[in-house]
Amino acid sequence: MAGPYRRTLLGGDFDTQPWDTAIGPVWAERPAYRDVDPYCGKSHHRWCNGTQEGTGKKFDYLLHQGINSRACYPHNTRNEDHRVVVSDVTASAPSTATCRFV
Repeated sequence: MAGPYRRTLLGGDFDTQPWDTAIGPVWAERPAYRDVDPYCGKSHHRWCNGTQEGTGKKFDYLLHQGINSRACYPHNTRNEDHRVVVSDVTASAPSTATCRFV
């Protein structure tokens, strides 16, 4: 998907929920991509934080492969429907903390 690199960050507005089939190939990559929000992935989890204002749907992603996220921070923006997702990345163990809105 993003090339033959050991460590990759991939972000964007994918206009799909993490458990929808449209984003399925992202979770099927080997090594697998993971979202910086540890609760957003191919299976629905009630702690997955939405990034779309007003609906609570998760459409904006910051995915990583070969590195881990220590924390994530969705920021409100002037855009009426999306949040920017910011994360600290590390080569050490991943965090299981939920994203904290700033």
